[in-house]
Amino acid sequence: MEENSNKNAIIASTQRDLIAGEVSKDLTKRMLLPEKISKAHEAGILHFHDADYFLQPIFNCCLINISDMLDNGTVMNGKMIESPKSFQVACTVMTQIIASVASSQYGGQSVDIKHLGKYLRKSREKFRKQVEELNENGSLSEEMIEELVDQRLQAELSSGVQTIQYQINTLMTTNGQSPFVTLFLNLEKDDEYIEENAMIIEEILKQRYKGIKNEKGVYVTPAFPKLDYVLD
Repeated sequence: MEENSNKNAIIASTQRDLIAGEVSKDLTKRMLLPEKISKAHEAGILHFHDADYFLQPIFNCCLINISDMLDNGTVMNGKMIESPKSFQVACTVMTQIIASVASSQYGGQSVDIKHLGKYLRKSREKFRKQVEELNENGSLSEEMIEELVDQRLQAELSSGVQTIQYQINTLMTTNGQSPFVTLFLNLEKDDEYIEENAMIIEEILKQRYKGIKNEKGVYVTPAFPKLDYVLD
């Protein structure tokens, strides 16, 4: 019941996973591994990891190709998910992809958030167009237009990052565990969206410092996603 801190063994989906894991460990030991490996494992000479999943052709951790799935669209549950038109939608789709991948493997998922910068710029361009359409009579100065666009963009930025944080911490995969996610906070000097990505990283760090409320309404630091700040 307590073998994995990432799993709540009280809920039904986790119990099904644990029961299946016992079957996998038994078959791995008796039929799938060479006898000398099984005996070496039992003797403590070596440790054969993840025998509870070895029965199935699924794999451990991965780096999700989030760029391809956001830029070109993807398919989940037989439904087409087209390329997002805004930052908020990109954040939602990203967390759906994370949950889907996490349900088909038994390890963690790593995601580089530099691929979100493009969609924050799309949101900026959308807000700019909206404000300019409202300013047909020219009553707003260029400075006022920029201020209004920045206000709307900051609200969308905050909402999108909050979506990432809360979705990852409240989603449960089909094997009964929270997605074990690592976000790479990665800035590359030649990235055309470096300004947007810096804004996203800053907002992620701000919200992590604030934390999220636990069941008693007290702000706590969430275990996920892990944040890896990349320095070249």
